[in-house]
Amino acid sequence: MNCLFSDEVGATAASAEAVSRADLDNDAVSGNSYYWNLVAHRFNDGFPEGSVDGKVFADQVHFLHPSIEGHHETVNPVVHGNFSSEELHKMWKEI
Repeated sequence: MNCLFSDEVGATAASAEAVSRADLDNDAVSGNSYYWNLVAHRFNDGFPEGSVDGKVFADQVHFLHPSIEGHHETVNPVVHGNFSSEELHKMWKEI
């Protein structure tokens, strides 16, 4: 979520080519697009030094929700596997 809502990725989404809702629903825009490749790169490799959002932006908890605070396990965004752009796209669609 941090990657998707970062300033850099948000600006990329805002300047992306116009796509209709039907194209999104029919998977005409795949996870192999420039946008999803950027999301995967930032998710897997982090943000570059000196970036708009800062190097560790993706690895921080930016706010605590009561259901997260009261959960029996600690949420640590640094601990995650690597995912392809297609896998991240699929997860986003399922959410």
